[in-house]
Amino acid sequence: MRLEILNSGHGLKAKFIMKMITLIMGEAPPDVVRLLQYRPNYFGSPYSSLLQDVMRRSKNWDVGRLELFAAFVSARNQCPF
Repeated sequence: MRLEILNSGHGLKAKFIMKMITLIMGEAPPDVVRLLQYRPNYFGSPYSSLLQDVMRRSKNWDVGRLELFAAFVSARNQCPF
């Protein structure tokens, strides 16, 4: 289910960021970026902080291996991230 508010409910800063992403990438930002930019103080920032903490907590794997593993899982799930 796609929330329509993610297309038009962003503040000025988020609109600017997404416009820049569109100009640089040549296409609209992915839905996950739109979600993180919508009410960032409520969801985007806490979620991003938690994700970084979880991804960097491993003592056995370095950052490169964690990123490679995340990319592999995303590819297996047919996710472009």
